[in-house]
Amino acid sequence: MRNAGRNIIMFIDNFSGHFIKYEPRNIRLEYFKPNLTSFVQPCDAGIIRCVKAHYRRAYCLRAIELDEADEHDIYKIDLLEAMLMARDAWDAVTAETIKHCWHHTGIQPPIPTAGSVTATTTATPPSNHNTTKTEKGWDVIREFAASSSMTLPQAEERLKSIFEVDYVDQDWRPALNTVLEAENDELKAMEAIEKLTKANNPIPTTNSTNPATPSPLLPPPQLQDVEQSLVAAVDELKVRKRIIGTPLTLEEMLNPSEEREIGDLMYRFEGGDDEIVATVQRELEIEAGGIMELDESDDEAEGEMEKELTTKQAIELCQQMETICIEHGSFGDSLSLAKHLRQYRIHLNREQAQNMKQKTLDHFF
Repeated sequence: MRNAGRNIIMFIDNFSGHFIKYEPRNIRLEYFKPNLTSFVQPCDAGIIRCVKAHYRRAYCLRAIELDEADEHDIYKIDLLEAMLMARDAWDAVTAETIKHCWHHTGIQPPIPTAGSVTATTTATPPSNHNTTKTEKGWDVIREFAASSSMTLPQAEERLKSIFEVDYVDQDWRPALNTVLEAENDELKAMEAIEKLTKANNPIPTTNSTNPATPSPLLPPPQLQDVEQSLVAAVDELKVRKRIIGTPLTLEEMLNPSEEREIGDLMYRFEGGDDEIVATVQRELEIEAGGIMELDESDDEAEGEMEKELTTKQAIELCQQMETICIEHGSFGDSLSLAKHLRQYRIHLNREQAQNMKQKTLDHFF
């Protein structure tokens, strides 16, 4: 790059692993300001949330189907099926949604059209001297939410220094209280601040002719639809009495607190890497024919197979086939086939219930 005389600029976030001790040549590093993740990174502008919403919706619909099939533990799921559902959730995100999130961030220049005056014209962000007092005030609120060292009196002094004689305490008190109520939870505080902006409740200033708050993120239409469907599925589980207590809110489902935990606890699991490696090696040897797994009950079961299956046996076989589709599915429709088998098992359960007859006392004597 240096020999070619090329110079580039790289924009990165403030993740601790992105900071380096040396100064690279021909590469200029520019770090985003704090709390800009959802505004400048397309995946965090709605793409990741859309994937999560699709997965949670599929998980809840699966639970409803298992309830129809009279399963006891409708929330139990193995890792492989969860991975397949996650893959389908990503495939469900449309190109329009991805474009929407990229356009929202504005991190790339607009594509010139045939009627444009010049093909090199790009959108230029507003300069600092055009920033209104209101916007500076919101910057202080966000800094107060993100900082663990800034106190309430310090935040108030910063606001007063910006507005001087025009500062009105009651205008900014709701925003300050919102940060305090979050109790040092930065994510919770920022979400509450965004709700204030979405409520179209701009903070007025006397000297500002444009007191509007920073424009909030408008979620993609697909995300709005899948979130509504997810809420409806949760309500259905509540009606079926499969949720005890208060259901999780939409935010709690899509942004669980466990995802914000950082440290070794995130990577601790039973068995560790050695168990995973041993299991994979054994499966590879079985596929290659090096190991044969014998089931002693196979020979006995072969001679005892009935000519006609009962409804109960058919239900059990469907359940086994569902597991096989998940564990040994090597093509894209394996999860879909498992869903069809589950639907057929629901049909058999209903048929069995309709054919059941009330036993009389004579039956027991």
